[in-house]
Amino acid sequence: MNCQEYRKQRLLDHEDGTLSDEARLHLVECGQCQMFQKEEERLRAELKKLANSEQAPVALRRRISGMVERPNASKRRDLRRWMAAAAAVVLLAGATAGILWDRYTPSPERLAQAFVADYLQYLPGREQIAADSPQQAEEWLQGRVDFPVHVPTVPGAALKTARICDISGRKAALLQYHHNDSNTSISIFVAAEPRAYEREKMQVNVETSGHGVRSVLWCHRGLVYDVVATLNDSSMQQIAEAIRQQTP
Repeated sequence: MNCQEYRKQRLLDHEDGTLSDEARLHLVECGQCQMFQKEEERLRAELKKLANSEQAPVALRRRISGMVERPNASKRRDLRRWMAAAAAVVLLAGATAGILWDRYTPSPERLAQAFVADYLQYLPGREQIAADSPQQAEEWLQGRVDFPVHVPTVPGAALKTARICDISGRKAALLQYHHNDSNTSISIFVAAEPRAYEREKMQVNVETSGHGVRSVLWCHRGLVYDVVATLNDSSMQQIAEAIRQQTP
């Protein structure tokens, strides 16, 4: 079982608390999913607080109350399921993205881990455009994300693809390069900087490593940049510095 399969099963089976033995074994062995579980539990707590602070319109509450009073037990069970599902959909669809990025702001370290997780789960063929030049990638990204993306030139590497990915509930641009010397991929993620980082004037500069992958993350002028690759620390720093010098 991989991380994506585990997380899908956990989300589907959360209400009754059942997980397969394979899923439990994966959780024991996977630090990324252990952190995902902790973050999910914190998010659920935030959503519960938000739900308790909101009141449905009176007419809607009366209508639901009348439905609950129906004598048929099976209808009540179906109603409870419907109400739970509807509440989850409304809260998640309407509030999750904002909570994850603004109210429930992921720490820089957690954000870096999310970028690394996307890098590890990337499958060939999922790219949305094969980009032959930075200009082509920039033109394709316009309108697909709500922030400007400058596509840099990476020393010793060639731009191959660009795509849109979901990181902690918000869209991010992913630029993928092929590193000639090591014959490996370099992923450069660009996303909007969480407003909490700006409000608190955080100096974000995070370096992490795990599963043989290194990540260098920083913020600049309202954007988050993260370089993720299986390169040594010196190469990662050189690439990050080259990007910083090209950033408007």
